[in-house]
Formats: sequence, structure tokens, C-alpha cells
Amino acid sequence: MPTPVILKKAPFAALVVLLAACGPEPELLTTSPDDAPVPTVRLSAALTPTLLSTLDGDGLFPLPAPTSQGAMMGRGQAERLATAFGRYYAVHSRRWYETERNGPINWGALTACGRTMLALPSWNPRQDGPSPADRVASRNRDGAYWLVTLCAHSGPQLSVAVAASALELETRGRVILFPDAHGNEFVARGIPDGWYGALAVSPEEAAIKASTSTGSRVRSTPRLIRVDPAWIPQAAQWEVELDVPAAAAGHDALSQVYVGLRLDGTPAVGPTQVAVQVPPTGQLSAVASLGHDRGPMRMRVVGQSKPGGLQ
Repeated sequence: MPTPVILKKAPFAALVVLLAACGPEPELLTTSPDDAPVPTVRLSAALTPTLLSTLDGDGLFPLPAPTSQGAMMGRGQAERLATAFGRYYAVHSRRWYETERNGPINWGALTACGRTMLALPSWNPRQDGPSPADRVASRNRDGAYWLVTLCAHSGPQLSVAVAASALELETRGRVILFPDAHGNEFVARGIPDGWYGALAVSPEEAAIKASTSTGSRVRSTPRLIRVDPAWIPQAAQWEVELDVPAAAAGHDALSQVYVGLRLDGTPAVGPTQVAVQVPPTGQLSAVASLGHDRGPMRMRVVGQSKPGGLQ
């Protein structure tokens, strides 16, 4: 069993979670007549025919454009900032991040790679605090984050979340220029083996897990959602809509589920670190009014599928 690593507490009071390697991402087959990749059998079986037809030429969900939630930096700016932060700032806490990764990080070679994804909050972001710095830090902490994967010679090594509202940030060589009022612009963690880049699971694998656990097919492209401001951005969940509501013991009929790091408070290692889960009744819609002086909302894990329903 791989050695667990510790999920770093975010500046906004994330819980500590034990993590290790999870299962591999879905493979892409290249046996179509025109030699273009096609989705795996598992992914094809998990999607409705309409959604299956929207996959791109690599058999992946297209990355959505940022939705209107106020001014946001673009994907390219986020990747430049994340690269500078990883190479020249996170390196000063290298022991922490390499412990999370359970291996060395090639700091000088880090560069943005793979799919950079936007995690949107499930609440209306607020700007609280008596000072400009407090309000900016609150805005960044509660808002959307770009999840950027930084790779080096041996693959993904560092996950850097960049606050999408931090438009004031600039890079100049090795220096990130911060405004006078700043805070919570970056949240980083070392990537353990088995993660899908900056996140523990890809949207394609999330769709497969949701379908397998509920017996329903996925009807729309999964959305990356921050379910609670107390969890770090890397704990964002894939919100997956089902074509047929699923009945599960102890749950209402489920029309959507969330797939990502297990957030029910149970230490998880290996494949169990990624779970299909749902928020406690009513908590997701009320999270914005609950304040930040509390622990993160605990999700409820959905059982594995069985003939005739869920356990």
C-alpha cells in the first residue's frame, strides 16, 4: 500500500485528508477507421447517446468557456502565474509539497501541462472584511479557481490553484507582482501518483464512476464545482447529472451526484480516495450563509451499484 500523504490545509481552513494513489484515467483507443481516438467502452456505456456525440476528437469532454461570474483572468494567464509560483515561490516549501507528492519535484523544470480546468463556486462569492486586503482575500478565497497542472520530466508533479478573480497579478521574469491588497491567490499541493493532473479524477472517469455507482447514464458534461468555501480548490467535485434519478438507501432520489476527493471525513487511501457522493440535504444551497468559522461540509458517500438499485 502506498504511503499516505497529507492534504495541505488551505488558508481558509480546509480539513486534513489522507491521500494516496487512485486508479488510472480511462484509456483512449485508436482503432477507428480514420485513426482518430474514440472513447473507451466504459465511457461510451456511461453516457447518453446525445452526450456521447459531443466528445471531442480525443474522446474527451470539451472544456467549457468561463461563465459570467464577474471579471476573470483567462486560462493562459493562470498557467503563466501558476508556473512562476511553482518554480520560484512554492519551491521554498519544497519539503511540504514533496511529502504530499511522496517523491521529489523537479522545481526548475516545472511547466503547465495537460488540461487546465475552472472550478466554480456553488455560492455567491462575498467580499468581507474591514480592510481592502481582507476584502480581496475574501473575494479570492470564495471565488472561482483555475486548477493548473505543473509537469516536469517524470509527469505531473505540482497542482496549483490560481484565483480567477486575481486580475491584478502580473509576472516579470521570476517575480510575481502582487498588489498592496492581496491574499489567497494561490493554493498548491504536491500531486501523488495516480492523480489526474491537478485533480484526483478526470471528468471522463467521474462520469464512469457516477454511472457505475447509480446505474444511470450521464446526460450532460460534468461541471467542476466547489461545494464549500472551507475546502481547498483541489477538493472541487465534478457535478454529474443523471438521465434517470437513482434510488439509494438513506438518500432521496438522486438526479445528480458529485465525484471527487472523498469529503465525508473518512481517511482514504488508494482507490477509495475518490468517491461518488452527495451533500447533506439542503446544505449545498445554504452553504453561502453558513459563514467560514466552521469545519467543511461533510458529504455523504453513495453506495456501489447492485442489481435493482444501490446498496
